[in-house]
Amino acid sequence: MQILKPLKSRWHTLLSFGILLALLASAAGYFYWANRPFTLEQLAPVDKPTLVHSFKLPASSSEVLAWNARGDLLAIAHTRESLSAKGIVSIYSIDGKLLQRLEAKIDGFAFIDDLEWHPTKDILAVSYLRALILWSADGTIIKRIDTGIESIYRNLSWNQQTDELAIMEYYAYNSDYYNQIVLFDEEGMKIRRFPTKFGYSTEIKWIDRVNIIINVTNIIYRFNTITEEWIRLFEDEQAAIDVDSIHNLIIGTTRNNVKELKMWNNGIVKTIPLTEFGGITPKISPRGDYTILYPSERLNLFNHRTQELEIYPFPNVDLQYATVEWHPSKPILAILFPYEIQLWQLPE
Repeated sequence: MQILKPLKSRWHTLLSFGILLALLASAAGYFYWANRPFTLEQLAPVDKPTLVHSFKLPASSSEVLAWNARGDLLAIAHTRESLSAKGIVSIYSIDGKLLQRLEAKIDGFAFIDDLEWHPTKDILAVSYLRALILWSADGTIIKRIDTGIESIYRNLSWNQQTDELAIMEYYAYNSDYYNQIVLFDEEGMKIRRFPTKFGYSTEIKWIDRVNIIINVTNIIYRFNTITEEWIRLFEDEQAAIDVDSIHNLIIGTTRNNVKELKMWNNGIVKTIPLTEFGGITPKISPRGDYTILYPSERLNLFNHRTQELEIYPFPNVDLQYATVEWHPSKPILAILFPYEIQLWQLPE
């Protein structure tokens, strides 16, 4: 019996040590999972729009936001609050880590009008009004094109099939104002400038290999880059539009009826009445199942399946958000508030 006492004591010691190791491993595992970087792969399906992640921004933001083609980088335009304002683009990882700050010296006010990622590569096109710059995600300038004092660059759109970049060049001549579409390749080489002169244009978006949808003072046209013909698509004026090139779909918000959407699909126009006003600007999800209407203090989603407007309040936020951007391949919506990015997951 005396021999068993030391063995029993050792057994208790080993058991206590094992329990301690288990507790430490459990605590370490909890600390890892509680503090691991946010990824979309860790998300489980949801049955309603759900806030899944957010991160703070160090500076006030403009109304420009864009995902890269893989959906793991977010580019956000900022304006430094100083007399010599400089347009700055910040690139964030999906978990909110600042990876790059892109700043260019531009003569005059370097306001960022638009930015958009290349369809397949980490090339970011940024329009600074007085210049167009193609940035690499590592902060390298691939190409810079200055406009000079006669014109400015506004609105840009990458062609998802040909990798051509269309941008609107706005200029004045003999007291008249004109807009002409200019095409560039992915290295910033000018392909051509179309002689067609449009009126004041607020939006241009490719819908297929050869056609660009243009909002010219609330009148929507389809411009053929081969024949240079342009055709009006809607009888009613549209305050804003969005283009879904995958489903050959255009959705517009009717200018004279805030409780109405216009849907153009393969040449057929459909009027969709809404129960209430959702927002002036539409943005179609890549899967073509939702269109968000903004700006708003709520999440206003038009459900393409039910043809109804769904409204969801934001938790603990009473600010109107500036802009939104759908993830390129997942049901994730990035929402840009003045000092915060929120990521919302939608039902599949």
